[in-house]
Amino acid sequence: MNGADEAEFQEGLTAQEAGNQAEAERRFKRALAANPNYLSARISLGNLQLAQGRNEDASATFDTALASRASSVDAQLGAAEARLRLNRCDEATALSKQVVAQGPRGATPAQLSTVLTFIGRCMVTQGQGDAASSFQEAIVANGSNTEARLALAELLMATGTSTDVVNALARAADYERKPLYLLRIGRMMTSVHQARRAVTVLTRAQQYAPGDAEVAVALAQAQLDVGDANLALQTLSDVSTRSGELLPAQVLMGRAELLAGRVEAAQRLADATLATDPAQPDALYLMALLQLGHDDKVSAERTLRKALATAPKTVDARTKLAELCAARSAWGEVADLLEADAERAWAPSAWTELLLQAYQEGGRFDLALPMLSRRANERGSDPDAHAAVVELALAREGILEPASVVAHAQAAFDKSGGSLPRYRLALVDALAAADRVREALAIVEAGLKALPGNRDLLARKQALQKR
Repeated sequence: MNGADEAEFQEGLTAQEAGNQAEAERRFKRALAANPNYLSARISLGNLQLAQGRNEDASATFDTALASRASSVDAQLGAAEARLRLNRCDEATALSKQVVAQGPRGATPAQLSTVLTFIGRCMVTQGQGDAASSFQEAIVANGSNTEARLALAELLMATGTSTDVVNALARAADYERKPLYLLRIGRMMTSVHQARRAVTVLTRAQQYAPGDAEVAVALAQAQLDVGDANLALQTLSDVSTRSGELLPAQVLMGRAELLAGRVEAAQRLADATLATDPAQPDALYLMALLQLGHDDKVSAERTLRKALATAPKTVDARTKLAELCAARSAWGEVADLLEADAERAWAPSAWTELLLQAYQEGGRFDLALPMLSRRANERGSDPDAHAAVVELALAREGILEPASVVAHAQAAFDKSGGSLPRYRLALVDALAAADRVREALAIVEAGLKALPGNRDLLARKQALQKR
């Protein structure tokens, strides 16, 4: 350092803090002109370029930094992030692993956490490796890494349960302060039907960014989901709905008016939105609700199909259309609508019930039983859920493995405390079907001590003794 480079660098930092990015860049470059080996100035320049989305420039800047000091963790981090943004995942992963190789002595926990997040994101992009483990390692290294928590939650949206998603986001939801992160967390909570949690998170986001229209729309959606129409209207009151970019706000106002019983106001908003964009899926869903209010199921179904033609993944429209199909016993259509996504974390619980009914009504017990089994395992302590699996499996033998049926029967018996004959009989029958006759007899004998004259138990005892 020669004095001139340090002065220019400090002026650059001051300009950057004041939001004058052009002046900051000019100063960093002057510092580097005075001293090409000034690593801090070059890394600051690269970070500024990343912040501006100039990823090619940032990549070249960090490469120059690495040429002068290959072990610089900051330079490796910057180069890895630039490559990740450029979708050059092999290079991003290699650079990230250089940081990991340095370990705690060379990199801080926050830096290790960041590159583990990069590695996980590359795994997701390339469809290779265990991305979830990489994100989890990133969270262990730095519990306040919101980006890792969001990345893990996004992954779990497709592969986990809603509880998994909420657990991944829990700490970030409690402690994060940046509005953009809070908005993403709130939207994800809404997507997995945790509306009350979403309201809490998005209310904080609005406190940090009171004029942000996206935050207002997301908060209003969550407020509608908990049934608070008037509060949703209040949230949207300061959001202009004249711009086409804010049509979702206009549609939500219509949903809120309808929920509050003001049908004419909701109709006007639906008509106005569709006049601007005839294929707007949320507005079409609102129109379908209005048509259902007039008991016009035929028009409502047609409108919902139009909405799904534009946006096939729209959850509310798919749910309502599936309900209409179920009402006219079109079980094949229900299955077509729901089966690809019914067990996603973001799928509402109503989908499982509708799809199970569709499979059972259509005689597809080979599909119904595995779904019932998974649902029972998710509910864990619900004996009825386990008993339902056993009863159907015994009526439709050969679909579930006998050991699995016994496990469900044992769970139903244990979770009920063994006090109800239904669960005892289910366990006896499951054991008998698995040729575990002695165990089944023992369960019968124990039951007869409590209920000496129970006809069902006596009949089971006689049948088992013959075997």
